Amino acid sequence: DTQHFWNKTPISSNFPKPMMSTKDIYPLHMTYLPDFIKEKSEEELNETPERKVTGLQELKEILQNDKVMKGIQFHDDFLTQFLRKNKYDTFRSLKNLQNYVLFRRKYSSKFEGVADEDLSAILPDKFYVLLPNRCPEGCAVLIVKVGNWNPTEFSFENLEKSIFFLNMQILRDPMIQICGMKIIYDCKGSSFQQLRYVTPYNTYMYYHSMLNCLAGRYKGLHIINDSIVMKTMFTLLKSLMTKKLRSR
Repeated sequence: DTQHFWNKTPISSNFPKPMMSTKDIYPLHMTYLPDFIKEKSEEELNETPERKVTGLQELKEILQNDKVMKGIQFHDDFLTQFLRKNKYDTFRSLKNLQNYVLFRRKYSSKFEGVADEDLSAILPDKFYVLLPNRCPEGCAVLIVKVGNWNPTEFSFENLEKSIFFLNMQILRDPMIQICGMKIIYDCKGSSFQQLRYVTPYNTYMYYHSMLNCLAGRYKGLHIINDSIVMKTMFTLLKSLMTKKLRSR
């Protein structure tokens, strides 16, 4: 059961809204979009109620004639993720979606179902940890406890599938779609048993899937308790990162 990880309660305009200023700390689980976040989506992502409608219409029209997307029906909520990530540039959103679909077709095994016992091996406080509160600007904070992954107990293949599943669940949240998230890699306890999987191929796959295929907005990458594992991975990642991402 993944309920302990992610609250799937839909956003409701009838839910009571606590009084908060922009300096308050918002909880991870939100059932509405605060006015501060709506303003942020307009200023940073070019999203208005009108643009949200026209953006979806434009993207759907393009998708109808796209060879890669032919025959695929997308939910509006899913398309909105890509429009928000790409600031309502429909052609960039299309390219992002194409990357996602092609990646999923080519590496379909990475998107196979994940058993509850597999998820329990890395959740809720073992490998992938979402903090209960957000940054003041609304970002979610994800801690990846690298040293807590034991490859002899939990295979790399299962780890990959779990990471894809969890990231896709995380990105369903409208607040995260708008504000993005910050990732902290905690390398305490990591060693050569993890290092053997930090290959150029695996590093590229991780980077490409997260940055070019999924609809995540990454507002910061941080490392604590540095180790040979993260030094190796970060050296490889830096050669792939855009200048904008390196600055974060």
